[in-house]
Amino acid sequence: MISRLTVIAWNVDHQIYAREIPSALVEALIGTEADVIFLSEFVDSGDSDRKRLRNKLHEAGYTTQALAPAPNRYKGPKSFYNRIFAASKLAFDIGDIAPPTTDEFAISNFLHLRLRDSAIELIGLRVPLWDRAEAFKNALYREELTTTLRAGAQQRSIVVAGDWNRYKFKQLEGLYSAPEPEGPWSYMSPRGSNSRLDFAAHTKGVRIGDARYVYEVAGTRIAPNRSVTMLPFGLRRN
Repeated sequence: MISRLTVIAWNVDHQIYAREIPSALVEALIGTEADVIFLSEFVDSGDSDRKRLRNKLHEAGYTTQALAPAPNRYKGPKSFYNRIFAASKLAFDIGDIAPPTTDEFAISNFLHLRLRDSAIELIGLRVPLWDRAEAFKNALYREELTTTLRAGAQQRSIVVAGDWNRYKFKQLEGLYSAPEPEGPWSYMSPRGSNSRLDFAAHTKGVRIGDARYVYEVAGTRIAPNRSVTMLPFGLRRN
């Protein structure tokens, strides 16, 4: 049974557009030597750029890959949505923890994986941030997310990694911990202001060490305004 592994989570900032993922960035992700990669805000257009990404990851050993479901209103290549993409060197199955249902687009921003050779379970997450006109929907979603994660924490070793936007971790106190990654920021706005929006929350059965924001790998800048969150962790031994 595998008891230690490293996960990275990166918001590729595609919003709703099939933006290019340069080969150098793919190589940089591979260069982190993580066991599992989560990409959020990933738009799966099915074009050659996305196929190249999948193929390069597969050739590098990330042979198990998955994509969060599209919303019910998904209509193919001309209608793009943010989704979670996962690539792993370790075999996994899609887990049983379901995403919030408050908004139909929530399903594309949540992906639960159960590793076949480990008691560690992983959830890739991007917390949507609705505009002020939809503040009530935003509040309902976060309340349901809290309920979902608290229910899933019972007697399970879970790590939830990704872009939490402005979610308040105090709602998970007692069941999850959320260590502060090393590094000044995870997101830099076009105006130059920075924020720490990318984290990992974990249950008591997991210990995270050396969590950090990574801005450059082997001389390649990951992105001008988005860092990679690197999370080495293992099962806690009592």
